[in-house]
Amino acid sequence: MPDPKTVRRKELSILKSSLTGAGAVRCILIHGDHGIGKSNLLANIGRSFPGLNDWHIWMEVDGDLLSTPEAFCSAMIRSMVAGNSVSVEAQNAIARQFGQLVVEVNRKNALSVDGSKKGGQLANLLIELLEKRLGAIHSPTSQFIPVLAFDNLDRATPQLVDWFVDSFNRAIRKSELFKQARFLFAAQKYSAELQSIFDRFGLAQVRQLKLEKLNSTQCTEINQQTYKRQITSSKLHENSQGNPLKLLNFLKNLTISIKEDIILDTQTPNATPSDLSQFSEKEIERLSFAAYPERINRYNLEFFCSQREAAFCFNWLKRNSKLCNTDQDGDLILHKNIRDAVLTHCEFINSDLHQKNIITATVLSAYLELFPNPENHWVPINLQVFDSFNNSLINNIFDPFQAGTVLSFIDEHAEQFSTTSNQFCLTDDARLITRRFMEVGGGQPIEDLTEKALQQWVLDLAAIRKKKLQLEQEKINITEEVAGIEKQISHFSDMKDLVTNAMNKPRSSNKAKKELTFSMSKSLIAIGLTTVALSVISSMFGVYHAATGIALTLFGFFWPSIQITRPNMAEQGLNPKLALETQQHSISHRINGLTSRVSTLNNSLIGISDTIAESEDDTLIPYVSSKQESE
Repeated sequence: MPDPKTVRRKELSILKSSLTGAGAVRCILIHGDHGIGKSNLLANIGRSFPGLNDWHIWMEVDGDLLSTPEAFCSAMIRSMVAGNSVSVEAQNAIARQFGQLVVEVNRKNALSVDGSKKGGQLANLLIELLEKRLGAIHSPTSQFIPVLAFDNLDRATPQLVDWFVDSFNRAIRKSELFKQARFLFAAQKYSAELQSIFDRFGLAQVRQLKLEKLNSTQCTEINQQTYKRQITSSKLHENSQGNPLKLLNFLKNLTISIKEDIILDTQTPNATPSDLSQFSEKEIERLSFAAYPERINRYNLEFFCSQREAAFCFNWLKRNSKLCNTDQDGDLILHKNIRDAVLTHCEFINSDLHQKNIITATVLSAYLELFPNPENHWVPINLQVFDSFNNSLINNIFDPFQAGTVLSFIDEHAEQFSTTSNQFCLTDDARLITRRFMEVGGGQPIEDLTEKALQQWVLDLAAIRKKKLQLEQEKINITEEVAGIEKQISHFSDMKDLVTNAMNKPRSSNKAKKELTFSMSKSLIAIGLTTVALSVISSMFGVYHAATGIALTLFGFFWPSIQITRPNMAEQGLNPKLALETQQHSISHRINGLTSRVSTLNNSLIGISDTIAESEDDTLIPYVSSKQESE
């Protein structure tokens, strides 16, 4: 069976995955504004769920259309759709047989005064019939996964709810067929009354799936699936405010207006009466509920009357257009003259109750001004418990559905929260108004929320201190590394200076050098000795010649000579300047690398120091104050 068309594919996927598999959710509450598409989503999952598995069974009832156990059981049978394990003929046979059983029960209890007895019999007969017929097809019946969808649970009569949580509950708990049963409920909002129903039924944990408003793309898709009007997506979203029902009404009226050239009626209604004598006692009572809130809807009315009376009052006012105007969002605004007359009447009848309701209306208006969406009013009620919180705390103490809603709420209402050291808290004004709202009946925080916050604070504080110690040790290690690198930089700088000095030092010349040496000249010695000998032997030579011979002899022994020496090129090297420049570049490159490393480490030190400063224990605000802890 193919999946039906829907613009809420994400929500449909969540429901499918939650209802199937080993970790299936037993109970889910779908809630959202009137016309947001709860019933449509149930219809879509109802069409697709039986086709996911041969053993799936889908049954659906509507609390807005049922008032008796008999009608409830009949609706279950009529809406039953099963996988391929159960044929259509078998389902029809179950319906026919149950009809016969109902007739028999009615006959037997025709004279009975105790209506609860009949309700118990119907519940047992229904479950026994399903077990018998399905067991005849397949055994054991525990393989089946039945899903019961209860639409408009908040509109069901108290009598039907009592039977559902009592007789019907006992019957299915004894059944092997409903051993793996799942339950889908739909209502406009989660409330204490609904939680009471879940508690009485024995559902320990109910997951909540809130349907948000449609975006522009989804509005366009609905238009293409229905009227296919030539209109921009932004215009569709503006006129519908993301509400599917309002969108369809807008498209319908737009179609009529264009087709017949009719302008929609925007004239002001006829003058409303201010004389209460024309109203019955019941109507005055309903007007007394509606006179206090500035904007009238079922949610606001429930602060001044019961949930059932609020529904009756709202529907009655909606039918009497002369008493009030209808705003674009569906809220009603009572005309000023009739409202003033009713308030004067209420003050005269019971001044104490009137003053109490005035205070309630004032607080309600102030609270709605801060947080307009009633579906999220539970969020600040729970957040006001905390003196501080962060995203980690939200994710740890709320379930995933609730945590996602809380985080989205914080983003949408950022102006109502203050931030300190990555911690959030409600502003003083928002917290004061929220607590006043709780006092007039707005609700109470989740049970054990304070205890969970205290436990989480201990865990988070320990984790922060452990991380701080690790950061401090890392800071010490980096500081030591920086000191070592700076020593290396100093060493290489000294080497660079030496190389630079060597390059700049004048080099020795490559020219030949002259050296003076003394040596013996044999020829001079010979001439000198010969001259001396001749001066002695011959008279021809005198003393002068003897002195000359002696001088020549002495010169012969100490004859000066000049030697030219050239430098040894092998010892000096072919090009020493090139080697020094290469060494200088290598040292400079090394220094630059070490300097860059020091800069990176210093930046890391700054970041670690900032993180340590932000995580100081004395700057963190505990999640819950000591006063609440003692309480």
